[in-house]
Amino acid sequence: MNDVKLLRESFEQLKYRLGRIPSILDFRKYGSIDVNKYFVKFDSYYAFLVKYYSDEYKVRLTPEEASIIEFLSKKVTNMKRIYELALLQQLLQQRRRVFTYYEKTLEMTYHKKLNLQTEESVVRNLTNEFPKEEERKKYKDCVLIKKSSEGYVLEDKFEKMLNENLEFLKMVDELIQYGIENYQENYSDSYKDTDFQLYQKYTYEDVCRLLNWQRNMNAQNIGGYFYDATTKTLPVFINYDKAEDAIAYEDRFVTRENLIALSKHPRKVNSSDADHFFKRTESDKENKILLFVRKNKDDSISKEFYYLGNMRASGKCREFIMPKTDKKAVEIEWLLDVPVREDIYEYIVNA
Repeated sequence: MNDVKLLRESFEQLKYRLGRIPSILDFRKYGSIDVNKYFVKFDSYYAFLVKYYSDEYKVRLTPEEASIIEFLSKKVTNMKRIYELALLQQLLQQRRRVFTYYEKTLEMTYHKKLNLQTEESVVRNLTNEFPKEEERKKYKDCVLIKKSSEGYVLEDKFEKMLNENLEFLKMVDELIQYGIENYQENYSDSYKDTDFQLYQKYTYEDVCRLLNWQRNMNAQNIGGYFYDATTKTLPVFINYDKAEDAIAYEDRFVTRENLIALSKHPRKVNSSDADHFFKRTESDKENKILLFVRKNKDDSISKEFYYLGNMRASGKCREFIMPKTDKKAVEIEWLLDVPVREDIYEYIVNA
């Protein structure tokens, strides 16, 4: 069954059960399908309704409003952390004198503390500064907040839309509530002081955002790993199964808590990369190294990596010449903070 047919059938079944057009939250309460699939396929649930049920669904948004609904649907509800959603919810409910209440809500309801790097990241995510250039152009109307003497307030144009269109306000409110429920169900059990949940799956974009990086980076620029000096974070990305024509990197688990991984090339044991890995310099002492693994980068179902926790270099390394090249690389032994869960480990290492 193709995606559109499945989504339409799921919609029809729930509509028949309820006797009306289902809301987004109805799918969570009663539905047999994750409403996020409508966001992925049609950009928003609103766009799906307009496309296939325009005779009975009479709500119509302006292009700017529809763009914000798409941005909230595809990006904000799926940020895999709570900060942006909690701030938007607080601003919708209160509009003014928000920031003190926001920080208290984060601590008391979600057990999260807001530091300066995270606060700056939240602002970038809600003012369209974080995405790559192409997406920044696409979502040019999606500036949702602005700085004020009271902390943050809704951006003027966005607030005007909310005040003038009750249906738009209801959609925004429901999407935020959906995002909060999705976070609580799937991403709220953070590992240590990170915003990642062990064994959940994350894209390159998720990792850049959740580590509070300034911009979403291209996967090619990240390569197998990338060190961000501002946040002192170094995510390591491993594609465990290599295509036959891929660069001959032989990353491999030795045990569930011991990994051998190769540096980029050309690299030597005294390179700056190795300084970051082995925390040799004073500025590298606080580095956090996080491990993300996927079985196969050509997996048609998922472009995501399992987060397997943090790790540290054991100190054992070997410099060698890459096969079929004259370039040097470094083989490094890593010790994981926690052994990989057995079922995930078996899935990754077994052909």
